[in-house]
Amino acid sequence: NKIQISNHKIYILDKFQRLLGIYDMSGKGIGKVGNVGRAPEEYLNLTDFSINKDGNIHIIDGRLDKMNIYDKNLNFITSQKLPFEADIFQCLDDGGYLFGLSSWNKQLNSNDKIVKTDSMLNSSIRFCEYEKGIDPNYWISFYQFLQTEKYIIYNRFFDNNIYLFSKNGKPLKNIHFDFGEKNVPEIALKNIEKKEKMYIALFEVFSRYRNKGLGKRIIDQFLKRYHGEVELLPSSKASEFFWKKCGFVEGCYLDLR
Repeated sequence: NKIQISNHKIYILDKFQRLLGIYDMSGKGIGKVGNVGRAPEEYLNLTDFSINKDGNIHIIDGRLDKMNIYDKNLNFITSQKLPFEADIFQCLDDGGYLFGLSSWNKQLNSNDKIVKTDSMLNSSIRFCEYEKGIDPNYWISFYQFLQTEKYIIYNRFFDNNIYLFSKNGKPLKNIHFDFGEKNVPEIALKNIEKKEKMYIALFEVFSRYRNKGLGKRIIDQFLKRYHGEVELLPSSKASEFFWKKCGFVEGCYLDLR
């Protein structure tokens, strides 16, 4: 989901495995950052990571809404509660952060798209807001701040703007693309979530595996892979009965959320 090279090390975030692995430049594994759990030094949902100029590793946990910081030797330093719900973030050279906030954020900086904070997560600058009428329930996955030698770059799906910032988080340029008739209509952004449904009927599992719950395990893996993106619904009453027999929840709304 995200790869970053820093201080002659390769950092690879695998959101499906909830793992941030570290490798040397030859690809040999060095270690991993933190562990899954609820302790201060642990996380439940590894949403994004960034490495500051000192080599310290910062991660955000989208489930517990917190930031954990580890030193370059993978030792835990501290944990800070996020004052808002964030999708992505970037460490800045001045010690602060840029955050890309979630469209459904109802905490501090509600409706803001990008904010800059100091090292203690106090918001200092708000850069832009979400468009009116955008579906706040739709989760845009797999976007991130991009770094070049000169810039930090932000773009989110369905947004025709690319925002360029300095390494200290100073806004430098907003590049707008007008695709004319190819622009996504505003009305299409209002209920995106309702369009992202998959209806499923029955599927056959060989009898030797049926009693081992293999069918349910297949669907479980699918839901974990597409968590927040796809909602599975039964295509008929017969399908709903089938999925209940498989052990899924009442109504068979199979999205793990």
